[in-house]
Amino acid sequence: MINLKIVTLEEGISTIFESEFANCINLNEIHLPQSITTIKNNAFDNTGFVGFVLPDHVTNLGSGVFKNCKSLKQFTFNNNMFIPKYFFQNSFNFTEFTIPQTVVDLRDSCFENSKLLSIQLPQSIRSIRSYAFHNCYTPNIVVLPDTTIYLFDYCFSGCHFSNIFILSTQIIVRSVYCFENCKDIEKVIISNGIKKIYQGTFANCQNLLDVQFPNSLETIDERAFMNTKINSIELPDSVTYIGTGTFSNCYYLKNIKFGSSVNEIGARCFENTLIDYHMKLPQNLKIIRSFCFKNCSLRSIEIPESVTMIDIGAFENCSLPHQIILHSKINMIGTNAFKDCYSLTELRINGSCKLGYAAFNNSRDLTELKIFGNIFVTYDCFINCTKLQTIIMGKTHGLNTFQSGAFSNCISLNLIQIADNSILDAETFSQCFNLEIIYLGQGCRINPQAFQNCVNIKYIITDYNDHLEYFYDINNYAHKYIFNNITKADYTSLFQKLYYKVTYAYVTGLCRPYYDEERGITLFPAPAIFKQNKCKLQETLLHERDFSRYHFEMLYLLTQT
Repeated sequence: MINLKIVTLEEGISTIFESEFANCINLNEIHLPQSITTIKNNAFDNTGFVGFVLPDHVTNLGSGVFKNCKSLKQFTFNNNMFIPKYFFQNSFNFTEFTIPQTVVDLRDSCFENSKLLSIQLPQSIRSIRSYAFHNCYTPNIVVLPDTTIYLFDYCFSGCHFSNIFILSTQIIVRSVYCFENCKDIEKVIISNGIKKIYQGTFANCQNLLDVQFPNSLETIDERAFMNTKINSIELPDSVTYIGTGTFSNCYYLKNIKFGSSVNEIGARCFENTLIDYHMKLPQNLKIIRSFCFKNCSLRSIEIPESVTMIDIGAFENCSLPHQIILHSKINMIGTNAFKDCYSLTELRINGSCKLGYAAFNNSRDLTELKIFGNIFVTYDCFINCTKLQTIIMGKTHGLNTFQSGAFSNCISLNLIQIADNSILDAETFSQCFNLEIIYLGQGCRINPQAFQNCVNIKYIITDYNDHLEYFYDINNYAHKYIFNNITKADYTSLFQKLYYKVTYAYVTGLCRPYYDEERGITLFPAPAIFKQNKCKLQETLLHERDFSRYHFEMLYLLTQT
């Protein structure tokens, strides 16, 4: 039927059946009898009509009747109350099409990808269904009628609107991405009374610079303003929820002010967004969700006391302030939460917390870690933090766990203080080539390979009261021990514990060598730095475990002797 050009149907025929003239690409004229009442699905799909008048006696219209009719220049619609789905999909050749005043409903994809000169909507319209005008960019702007109208998925995605767009209360958005990729919109004014902005409503509006939010707004759904040029956001106190990816890829966003009621910020909300910004998170926020600030640059960040968890990748690959303090109520740091971060030099963890896998992996500028609560450090947590120099743990009352590779390849690490009751798994500090001084608290359990390839260890400082389990494990460091908290009455017991393991050790508070002939073991005074102040230095340095920066500086001097 490829050569068919003109069709005349006889009187008495009432139906044109599904796809009856589909792909008759040269068909450009048809004569319909008065008896025709029904045209079924795809009846004239991909035909060559230039003009067409749909008579009023045709009351039953199927879907896609004139889709892919790319030669259409003129079309007169009848008095039907709706235009069926896919009816003009991929059709028209820059045509001025008038939708009759009788039409109240535009069905799914009815004008999708069509080439129209303008979209003129009558006052009768009440609903515009999914993809109705999707990717239907017209030279003239779309003007919505001044009546209540319901909008559905992607209905105006990629269309031409005025640079100032007013989302009034008469425009009732019922689904997602309604104005997505409308590149001419530069400013959005959301009218008071609107409570929710649906998913992706203005996503990919690449020239959108400014949004005015009303005091009635409560919810901004996911990706609502993704990939726009918004440069400043001020949210009213009424907003409680910001969805996943809402402001992701907003590369020009420099300032955001949260309202007082925000209690949920979705995953990836600001991914690839904030640049050189002082971030003050809302006071009711409980969780910083996955990848929320990934690839951002933050000059400062205030984490409120309400936050208990920082989720997976929340600050991955961020430029961070020099110091971050994780307050005592944060109990979980997720996998890769601070992976590949830079500019952060000092990290302080003030409470009991679990650090997830590779949480600080390759935080390239981190130099100092302070922990003041029970800690569980998961595999590879600080691996490749190549500038990390000191780890200080305060006094704790519970179990501390460091899993394999937790600080592997921290090649600048020089001094560590491990709190009481800590477990160090295999290779916890492997490849820490510059590690020189280790302080082990009481009750520590050390895997034989915990300090694998730490070839420059000079001293391991521990309490005599400890069970000395690690003596059986890390024999490579057998002559590097300095014992603290020991009296002369304990020497015999100490000799027994050291028998067959070492030939000498150091003791704080001892003023001259003490030799045990029976076992051939000598106890030496601690090196010169410990003998200052008439052998009383240990009372502050070790016995009370007050490892301030000043004390670590003294220990560092010890390594130079």
